[in-house]
Amino acid sequence: MESGSRNEPTPASRAAGSKVQAKGKDGLLPRERSSRPKGGGQWADVIRIIGSIFLCSHLAPYLVTSDDLRRLVHMRLSARKPLLILFEYGLLVYGLTGDAQAQTYDTYRADLGRTAFCSAKGGACASADDPENGFFRNPAALLADKPGTNFDADYIGSNNLEPGMKKENAVSETVYLAGFGYSWERFAIGVGLNGRQTTVESTAHIYDDLENLHTLDVTTTSTFIRLNVPVAFRLSPEWILGASLMGRVTHDSVVVPDGSSAKITNTDSFPALSFAVGAHWIYSENFRFGSWIRTPLTSHQRIEIESPGFGSPINYREDVTLHFPWYWAGGVSWKPWTDLRTLSFDINVVGTTDDGYLLSHDTFTSSVNAQKLRRKGSALVIEPHIGWQSPWTEGSPGSYLLGTYFEKGRSDGLSGRLHASAGVAYKFRYFEALLGIEVSRNYSTLLINIR
Repeated sequence: MESGSRNEPTPASRAAGSKVQAKGKDGLLPRERSSRPKGGGQWADVIRIIGSIFLCSHLAPYLVTSDDLRRLVHMRLSARKPLLILFEYGLLVYGLTGDAQAQTYDTYRADLGRTAFCSAKGGACASADDPENGFFRNPAALLADKPGTNFDADYIGSNNLEPGMKKENAVSETVYLAGFGYSWERFAIGVGLNGRQTTVESTAHIYDDLENLHTLDVTTTSTFIRLNVPVAFRLSPEWILGASLMGRVTHDSVVVPDGSSAKITNTDSFPALSFAVGAHWIYSENFRFGSWIRTPLTSHQRIEIESPGFGSPINYREDVTLHFPWYWAGGVSWKPWTDLRTLSFDINVVGTTDDGYLLSHDTFTSSVNAQKLRRKGSALVIEPHIGWQSPWTEGSPGSYLLGTYFEKGRSDGLSGRLHASAGVAYKFRYFEALLGIEVSRNYSTLLINIR
């Protein structure tokens, strides 16, 4: 489950302390640069070309009219492994989602995309033998346990801030996750649905063209829905490979005082897409490795605010790009005792965002009061995670989980912070339930799960 998220900032909710400048001929505010891809640059073009070539190769059998040529093409395609074909489509997906034509904001958060069990043990779950982990993270986990049906349901309510956000803002967030999957001896498939609604109440201080200061109370509600479709293949008793295709849609609404108006519009013609691949290596009954990687996820929006003002009306309009960088996680799980006590250790690597900024709640774009913006995502980040799970007593249906990890600051001038988590789980006849918490500086969340 996506554990108690810090508020995922939205374009309108970061309003406070911005200054509107003169607009250009197109009616938009001038930007520092009208940049090419923030989420891939020339590499996105290269990968798009490679993905297109592979896509054409898969369509070739249906385009060739000669029976001999068609048989030849089918023979070449049949030699490919299923996961390789999925990877080729992943290249195309990355190429299609790597472009951006507006100011880019880095939206990575260390707590995103985790089930409650994963969060309760510090996020150290790349190698976990929980099939539910495959719905939202490492797709290879779908085959980590015995064949059968698996499901996961999570709810979270939180009130917290991402490092760098204004503490004066009132932030509340509700997260729902649900997943269902079925596994056979050598193949598994599932579906995961992640819904999140974030509400941010803030105060916008905006200057008009005549240098008059306007204060607006702004409430932004952002609704996020992501669909994951993971599959997994068992290549041997020791090796499991998996892949997942993810699609995301968002809807934002803004409430401002009477007499003013504001709206956020999604400018993408297609849902934002991402692709993940993962693997499990079962070295022994008590020792396993796990690793997975996900491509970036990019979406585009336009924010518009209008107010009559005092001396000159405010007519603010901005295009923004929201970029979640590529992400890799690898780890080990060790059960050195005769019972189910498990020690887990993960290393997570977070990619960069070219010319990325922090989505704070006190500024709009870098062309407006640029000194108020913080750079974010300019350097590669490594996050260590440690987790522990143990039964209450030997043979007990209950267990407890502990974990910790260090979230390194990805914004200029911000230090990292240490997270601590804990949970209590109990296995009933048909399901298992967990109640847990995760806390850190300016961060707290409640974890609830049924699986």
